[in-house]
Amino acid sequence: MPFGPTTSTHANVSASTSEVTLFSAVTTAVEGRSIYNDSTAILYVKKATGVSTSSFWTKVMPDALLEFPQPIHRGVVTGLWSAANGAARTTEDS
Repeated sequence: MPFGPTTSTHANVSASTSEVTLFSAVTTAVEGRSIYNDSTAILYVKKATGVSTSSFWTKVMPDALLEFPQPIHRGVVTGLWSAANGAARTTEDS
């Protein structure tokens, strides 16, 4: 019988119109990553550095949840908002 993650790390990342790190790169096993956009602005997310409104992996709309697909990306994840209000509520499960 498979078991789920045993540790969850939660963080709040303040909204910014400049690039911020949502998740740092890790070398350990990660079983899940999620981002809740607790803002009234669009959050642009990139699975690398250099996020912009024209270079991103996905958009997270206001008051929406993004759950990373399997296999989980373990590299750095960056983001920026269309306006600086609210925060990203991040969770990383291992």
